[in-house]
Amino acid sequence: MEALIESFRLSPDEGSGRVERNVEENTALVGDEVTVRAINPDNHQDAQKLIDLFVQNFGVNHPLSCVYEPSFWLGSPDEFEEEQAYFPLTSIIAEESGRFIAHLALRKDLHTPGRVEILLPAVHPAFRKHMFKLTRVLWSVISKLATKQNWRVAYHFSSVLNPACQLMSVKCFPSTEVALISTCRDILQHEHDQICKPERRASALLFYNVFQPETIPPLAVFPPAHHLKNIQEAYTSLKIKRSFAGESRAIQVIHTRGGKISAPDFEAERFFHGLNISEVPGDLLREPRRISSFLVELDRFSEGKSVLALPLDNPACPALCEEVEAHGYRYVGIMPLVGERDFILYAEYCPDTVRELAVYSRQAKQLRNYLADYPGLVDLH
Repeated sequence: MEALIESFRLSPDEGSGRVERNVEENTALVGDEVTVRAINPDNHQDAQKLIDLFVQNFGVNHPLSCVYEPSFWLGSPDEFEEEQAYFPLTSIIAEESGRFIAHLALRKDLHTPGRVEILLPAVHPAFRKHMFKLTRVLWSVISKLATKQNWRVAYHFSSVLNPACQLMSVKCFPSTEVALISTCRDILQHEHDQICKPERRASALLFYNVFQPETIPPLAVFPPAHHLKNIQEAYTSLKIKRSFAGESRAIQVIHTRGGKISAPDFEAERFFHGLNISEVPGDLLREPRRISSFLVELDRFSEGKSVLALPLDNPACPALCEEVEAHGYRYVGIMPLVGERDFILYAEYCPDTVRELAVYSRQAKQLRNYLADYPGLVDLH
């Protein structure tokens, strides 16, 4: 990792929001020099500083308990097989007077060169008044790294239930919201003849930053006709060139790639925010109507938390979308530039729950309203 370092001073009028009161010895010293740099997970002292930052920011309530373990930051995969598929991280940190005060992590896609996930944001509570300033400087370092390493895309999932993280994404990154993923199911579960309320599960906005979109090769995609306009608007926002082919029932065999997780019959990419994005197995691309039994097994395996990814570049996509919508899945957005392919995403969620989600940008509000108002096939049958 290149030693990208920036230094600056925080002035009293920078930032927005409230400064935490009664922080005692951790009070921000405005005017002290802040250094931003990239670190690799190989230093025990840095690992402890990262843990201290997450304790200050989240207490002991971060949804990933592994962030409180030094071995997680030091890159010891064996300890986290049950909780989280391991992958190496690079941390971009802001440091003041020897302590870490802000953090973003980078995860490179091992299968897709130039595709990087940004994750695990944290800001010391004593510096929340300067949250946006700090995040913008972290992003500046990330942008320089993207240029040096010729990234194609940086993406991140921002929790809808965490307004601070969502506002950082909206205000500090030149991002485009391409999906609003909620897996709060609208099918009430019956247990011992008692109707249980739907469980509120993960809700996240998927943001994309495409670098030099004019260099992205064109691709023919086959979206379902009823979501065509929304998908076209997403590509327009990303400035990616795509040709939209007419609906076709012809089947092109495309085999999936990806690391296997717990169940041997499912391939998925697991993310830190608790979602599994699962590709349709290659053999089902030849016979879309066989997908129903696959979805039943996927529901049982994932307990409704999986997001289904269907290949937009496959002419079978409209037929696949029809089958998954008939099963109760609903469109949530797109996920382009995964290898040389683009995907349309589906999940099981309650439209009324999505309508209540607090989002802040104009584009996110348009996407939320579209998902809440568009009837799925399950509503029409």
